Amino acid sequence: MKFKWLRFGSKREAMQDEAPPMAQRPTARIAFYSRPGRPIQAILMYGAVALFCLVWGFGFSVSAPGNLVAFMAPLALLAVLAIWALPEGNYAPLGAIPPLFIGFYASLMLWPNYLAVALPGLPWITMIRIFSVPLVVLLLIAISSSKYFRSEVSKTINLDPIIWKCFVLFVAIQIISLAFSANKMGSLNRFLLFQINITSILIISCFLFRRPGFADFWAKMLMLIAWLLCLMALWEKSLGHLPWSESIPSFLRVEDPAVLRILKGSARSATKIYRVQGTSSTPLGLAEFLGLTTPFIMHFLLGNYKIIRKIFAAILLPLMFYVIILTDSRLGIVACLISVMFYLLLWALLRWRANKTSLIAPAIVISYPVLFCGALAAFLFLGRLRSSVLGSGAQQASTEGRKIQWARGWPLIATHPLGHGQGMAAGAIGFSNGSTMTIDSYWLAILLDFGPIGFLTFYFVFLKTIWNATRAIWDTAPTGELRLLMPLAVSLMNFFVIKSVFFQEDNHPLAFMMVAAALALTWRAYQPPTVGEALPPAAGVKGGRRGLRVAVLRR
Repeated sequence: MKFKWLRFGSKREAMQDEAPPMAQRPTARIAFYSRPGRPIQAILMYGAVALFCLVWGFGFSVSAPGNLVAFMAPLALLAVLAIWALPEGNYAPLGAIPPLFIGFYASLMLWPNYLAVALPGLPWITMIRIFSVPLVVLLLIAISSSKYFRSEVSKTINLDPIIWKCFVLFVAIQIISLAFSANKMGSLNRFLLFQINITSILIISCFLFRRPGFADFWAKMLMLIAWLLCLMALWEKSLGHLPWSESIPSFLRVEDPAVLRILKGSARSATKIYRVQGTSSTPLGLAEFLGLTTPFIMHFLLGNYKIIRKIFAAILLPLMFYVIILTDSRLGIVACLISVMFYLLLWALLRWRANKTSLIAPAIVISYPVLFCGALAAFLFLGRLRSSVLGSGAQQASTEGRKIQWARGWPLIATHPLGHGQGMAAGAIGFSNGSTMTIDSYWLAILLDFGPIGFLTFYFVFLKTIWNATRAIWDTAPTGELRLLMPLAVSLMNFFVIKSVFFQEDNHPLAFMMVAAALALTWRAYQPPTVGEALPPAAGVKGGRRGLRVAVLRR
């Protein structure tokens, strides 16, 4: 194979990890099904199954196709039970996971999620679901049957057990909140989507990012996607509308009011200037993606990479900033500011530490307080820069709307400490932008949906991951692929800040991929070097490896 991350251990390693001793291997015949039973028990069992099938079939016939998904639930349950009953063995299709993951990753960013096949009674068949559903099936098979897969994921998530416990607690809070939802089917649908697009992707990412070379491939693919989206945005700006809005095939056109609003495009009411949005559902979604990508482009520009990658990064960085301006999004400008200031500081600290004779690095570090205060003053007092961050009269309606939403939200949070149910935040506040109920802050949405405990558990996953990655950068001074911890930490910090003013969840799978990548690379950074590999400069610092209390070190 060309990529090392496609190799899941040698055949001998797989046999040692997965194949149980001959005496412990389960027999092919399951004793329960071969055990003779009494005729009356068999008659009662068959009769109960026949009665259930009769009632279920009658209910399906009178309600289809409107409730087709609900009546398919027993089939899904039987499939899960069949997968759960699989014996241990070396047959899990782990090699199929990377291409499906890459397909999901590409379709998440490059395919508009509102272009789908909509069949009566079924969920939209989107490009993301074409890849995510097989991924979930493979994930369940791997968890059920592959000891090697479980071991690899366990090593990653046990780097800091508090993180995965908070995530599991958040999922439990999601389940509890279903009881308080005014629209239980709507909340259940959003809960299932969260498990498919986020929980499963997080677990799979914890497995894949352990493979040497996969994180670098993922980051290069991120830069390629950013290039394509920026070029697409320039095309959209020249046309004044989405390039595909007037040429969608009939089988992909969904007659839904929300989809029609997206295809119509958007412009700020005060300026009437068209705002590009690319494959995202809003201009803010595109700006968020570019803001999350900026630290990686800076990393390629300043890191020890081939000149061709540096050239592409040097051209892409100003292009991304220009596209963010075309989205007319303040959050994108703020994300770029955070990326430049914090990544530059991390880069200078590590460079000064590795090369004591460097002149640029200490100059940046020593003058950083002045640089930071100067940048902050420029964005606060210079007219054009101030309006790009804090807004002007054109953005005043948006700012006032957020203030009203928070004012209405605090009493609702106090009276419903366990939340209103997943996806119910906008309805609970009752704030309308003129056509639909809306909410702008994901912080507020989490508080209303799941209560303060849900808010703390959800965002603690990101904050603790940022802390661990930053601590690993300082303790181990990583080299090569492990230096991707720097843009990962800055990008996750961007995500945390952006969610204070942006609600949409389009880029959440990407954020949780970054969480898993940071966990996996942090685990790898603390491992002893292999034969012939030099210790990083900070590995021998007294107390360095004891600074981060992680389970893998306690072993």
